[in-house]
Amino acid sequence: MATRERYVADRIERDIVAGTLAPGSALRQDALARDFGVSHIPVREALRQLSERGVVEIVPHRGARVASFSAAEFAQTLETRVLLESAVLRRSAPRLTQADFDDAERAIERIAREPDRERWPDSNWTFHEAIYRGCENAVLLQLVRRLHEDPRSRIITRAISSSVTASNREHRDLLAHLRAGRIDAAVALLATHIGASDATIARALRILIARPPAKG
Repeated sequence: MATRERYVADRIERDIVAGTLAPGSALRQDALARDFGVSHIPVREALRQLSERGVVEIVPHRGARVASFSAAEFAQTLETRVLLESAVLRRSAPRLTQADFDDAERAIERIAREPDRERWPDSNWTFHEAIYRGCENAVLLQLVRRLHEDPRSRIITRAISSSVTASNREHRDLLAHLRAGRIDAAVALLATHIGASDATIARALRILIARPPAKG
């Protein structure tokens, strides 16, 4: 994606994840081009890219709107993550090095110090990437990375950022299992760590509807 298109797409997706743009909000090309200081071409391409990611809905003759996410979509995304990431961790754990453990420890410390909740999903991925890098299956790793980058995952991660201390405690416990070679315990904890409760999913949905959709 070209630089301007990426900039516009990233800004729109960030606002959707943060709840600034609510489901159903109209995304008017004129207004977006004016707000971002670009022409209509990068805006149109950014919206097309976001449509392919399922973040935006483009309705013929009516324009683009922020997509609506359901509780089922959140649950299915997390179920898929549990399946794939458990497989990745089981493959990765025997190959992790001291350097990987140190990187994971630094990521935990960085998460604890991160004051910006909007950046927490990225910090969270830094930890998971460190404990997954021993996996030799590059295709599987790429799928997992894409799932972490999926807006549904990022919204859920933001929803639990109010409980960052508890989540980071699980990170520390997970790392302790890996250091001690307790792979089965680590995989079991990972599944619990990723899986979100109905209450967390409901909180994620409340983030999305925190502001009323724009008219039009």
